[in-house]
Amino acid sequence: MYSAFDNSKLAEFALVATLLMLLSVNTPPVFGGKDVSLSEAPQAVRVTIERETKGFDIDDIERDKDDGKIVYEVDAENDGREIKLKIAEDGTLLQKEEELDTKDLPAAILNAVKQMFGDVDFEDVEKDYRWGRGTTYKIEAEVDKLRIDLEMKEDGTVVKKRVRDNDDDVPGGLRKVRGKFMQLRGQLKIVVIGDSRAEKGVDPSYFLGEENKKYPMALNFGSGGSGLPRVQVIIEGYLVHTPKLQWVVYGISPRVFNRYYRSDEGDDIKRSSLYRSDKQQQGWPEITGELVPASVIDDDDFSAWGFDGEDGMDDDLEDEDDREDFREDLRENGRYRFDAKRLEVFESLIQLLARRNVRMLAFTPPMHPISAGLPCTDDDGTNREAYDEFVAKMNALDKKYPNFYFLDVNNKGEHNLEHKDFNNFDHLNTKGAKKLSLMLNDFMKTVDSGKKISVQKARISQVNL
Repeated sequence: MYSAFDNSKLAEFALVATLLMLLSVNTPPVFGGKDVSLSEAPQAVRVTIERETKGFDIDDIERDKDDGKIVYEVDAENDGREIKLKIAEDGTLLQKEEELDTKDLPAAILNAVKQMFGDVDFEDVEKDYRWGRGTTYKIEAEVDKLRIDLEMKEDGTVVKKRVRDNDDDVPGGLRKVRGKFMQLRGQLKIVVIGDSRAEKGVDPSYFLGEENKKYPMALNFGSGGSGLPRVQVIIEGYLVHTPKLQWVVYGISPRVFNRYYRSDEGDDIKRSSLYRSDKQQQGWPEITGELVPASVIDDDDFSAWGFDGEDGMDDDLEDEDDREDFREDLRENGRYRFDAKRLEVFESLIQLLARRNVRMLAFTPPMHPISAGLPCTDDDGTNREAYDEFVAKMNALDKKYPNFYFLDVNNKGEHNLEHKDFNNFDHLNTKGAKKLSLMLNDFMKTVDSGKKISVQKARISQVNL
């Protein structure tokens, strides 16, 4: 864990921490669901699990609460196909989501789809059962540059239908930043990725000195709401084709690995015709070797470096009553479970970058200091135990891979950024973004200088914002 305090502040922090600990002695611990084995589940629940997962391997079973009632949530897999179950304590099947092959769709549905759209390319098919509502089939398909989303009953009746142009809604803000990437691909040395906290919290114009201010060599590829699937698409589909890339700066947080936090936009991007043509590098501009100046890059929506910062603190944290509302939210029980499969994907991205001699600097975007000392570190429900688990795993990767570096800038809200540096609870304003960006830049400069012995000291000192 990296400290940003001098000796006097450390003493002050230790006193506050001790008081908080004493005050919280009678406070119940905050946890999400509890993992259980099949044998530990009630007999009625075991019967339902065994019936519904026949032919599948059970990955895990979790005992949790839903609207105050005990439920059992089950994940199972067979040859890449997944099943998710939610079962009541008396064995009632409340919900079942099952991935299907197209050939498993009922004939009535296949015929109905063909009558409506002709021959389509089925991309994602799911069978969805809800207690009290029955079974429906969710279908994502494509035909003639159209995206088709359907929810249908087994007899072919349409419950919901959405048809749109394939590229009208490329998710994750890909289209707007992609244009800048294409212009700058031949000269980019640093790319920032992550969700909106990275998009609005890191200004790459402060990287790499004066030349970068004239000829952008750093780009912010972040986007609101994005999770690991989008990051994987950006790295595998775009950044591997950046010949001078040296660093990937990833604003990462525990929610990326929280099983209860899902972001499927990576799959949505992959299904777009824009991405499929990009994957083949169709129509990509040729790299000429000439530097592209910032003055010729369209910056109507955000800066030539991809930064989308904002100023003007939201009123929801100015008033003490409003602050107390936030504190109350952060006192509620968190719902967090670390997803080991996502960690495997993340680790594979580190390895991919290592093979291209690219370093990754992962950092935790700072939250408003109002979060310090409270049971949850984020309004997404990440509790302190889950945060510590996440940090421990990132530090383990830091030690394992020479090209991976981790900075816990947020440190559960215990950092030197102040209220005036934030635009709202979890986003910096331009002033705060400048502080964070300069810190990240100094850290990368320290590593690039080859002073490996002093890297740990650099991590500690540079977080002193």
